[in-house]
Amino acid sequence: MRALGLLPLLLPALAQTLAPAFQLDCRFRGEARPAQVFWDSSLLGTCPLEVRAAPGRHLLRLRLEEPGGTYLAYEARVEVGEGGLGAFTAELLRYDPQGEALKGGKGLVYALAYGPQGVLALGDEAGQVRFLPPGRPPLDLKGHASYVRDLAFSPDGRYLASASGDGTLRLYDAQGRFLRALGKGPAFLKVGFDSRGRLFGLQLRGNLTLFDPATGKVLATRSLSPYLFSAAQSPGGRVLGLGLSVGRVEVWDLTLPGKRGEIRVPGGPVYALAFRPDGRYLAVASADGGVRLLDLLAPGGPEPRLLYAHKDLTLSLAFSPDGRYLASGGQDREVRLYDLEAGLLERVYVGHTGPVYGLDFHPQTPTLATSGGEGRVLLFRLP
Repeated sequence: MRALGLLPLLLPALAQTLAPAFQLDCRFRGEARPAQVFWDSSLLGTCPLEVRAAPGRHLLRLRLEEPGGTYLAYEARVEVGEGGLGAFTAELLRYDPQGEALKGGKGLVYALAYGPQGVLALGDEAGQVRFLPPGRPPLDLKGHASYVRDLAFSPDGRYLASASGDGTLRLYDAQGRFLRALGKGPAFLKVGFDSRGRLFGLQLRGNLTLFDPATGKVLATRSLSPYLFSAAQSPGGRVLGLGLSVGRVEVWDLTLPGKRGEIRVPGGPVYALAFRPDGRYLAVASADGGVRLLDLLAPGGPEPRLLYAHKDLTLSLAFSPDGRYLASGGQDREVRLYDLEAGLLERVYVGHTGPVYGLDFHPQTPTLATSGGEGRVLLFRLP
């Protein structure tokens, strides 16, 4: 009778012993690595390892600490069938948690931008712009009645412009002094300066307005796409890429009367766009988390090429000044850094506890600034 009483305690161990086994290998860029293996909540050992698992869905986590503060890791839900898995190879990624924290804004920080001389500006959900000149105390610039969605410095660093959900643009000088408010109507999504130094603002219904920044005079207006969801400006300021809610990208030349081209991309609404500094390539982030690259000068027309994907929505994109790296921020609270020269995901920056909405590279030093939904700004060093 006593043996029968012990049976419920012995059954799980017996089932685990009889469960099918599979061989687990851990690799990083083609090389085997001895990562620790966590199966559900248990530490099983290190790779390579024979794992016995009952049929069902399990959580597999791998981790290997590296010198210098980075670590290699992998995490995925693994479905084990009645016949087991056979061989399973997990591809590790390099994670970097070593971000330097700056004081952010009031709540969620939607936007950040570096100026030509390394001045950093932040825009938050309360409508405040924080101006962070190197070596000087920060300035808090108030005036917007709603969130700040975008920020842009003029190429010569003379002006800083902010775009807000309150339907206005605000213009500041290089010292952060307020100059004037511009615009009215629907929320502004994008602000920038074109190749002739004119200020432009792009509103959610696709209305584009060009201003003279010195006087605030309206120089021209245009109607673009009503399905506008995101936008990016080419480095020379002449071309606009528009991401649409219907899964398309439009390319507009501000010096020409009509649309230059239209490309359908998979993955649903386009959440973010970024031009590479050479102006030839356009990165696209879609609702499926995928980050794709378009060659705008391809002989047969641009074809979306998938580079990698986040675990959730991809919300922001930025290229490094030399065009080597593409950074993306996601709903998954991660920043992914892709090396376009090597053709691989270089590392994943972690530290944010909210979605990553803002990204920009420092113009002179190897630094990436990121802003998150928790209100913090982190500075990460490039490899």
